[in-house]
Amino acid sequence: MTTKLRLLVATLLAWVALGVSEDRGLSRAHATGGFYCESHIIDAGADAYRVRTWCGAPVSVQTRMEVRRQVQSVVVPCARGYCNSLIEREISVQVDDWIYDFGPTRFVQYLTFEHGTLVRVRSGPYGTPEARPNAVTE
Repeated sequence: MTTKLRLLVATLLAWVALGVSEDRGLSRAHATGGFYCESHIIDAGADAYRVRTWCGAPVSVQTRMEVRRQVQSVVVPCARGYCNSLIEREISVQVDDWIYDFGPTRFVQYLTFEHGTLVRVRSGPYGTPEARPNAVTE
């Protein structure tokens, strides 16, 4: 095995150990919790349309594009017939950060979507008194 191939295999194993997903290029960023909008639990895996339908419009939306490296195993012809090889490519991921402020009796919720799917929910401090309630109940 060549030094370059060993380095590539070591990199892939390190990424797997750190939880990098081949299909979406994500680290282990999935939410460990969630919150309620109406009678619905909002947590990782929800799509942006459902979150907006259940929670109303967020008070802030920011969109950005991130370029990530993705390593993928492919089968290629070689001297022994077919061999596994690793290829690395760059992918663009649309990331949307939404903020919900439900008022002073609830925590501010910070949501991160990737390609329209919720991947992270973080709670912040209590909301502000001026926040509009959005049709939300505990």
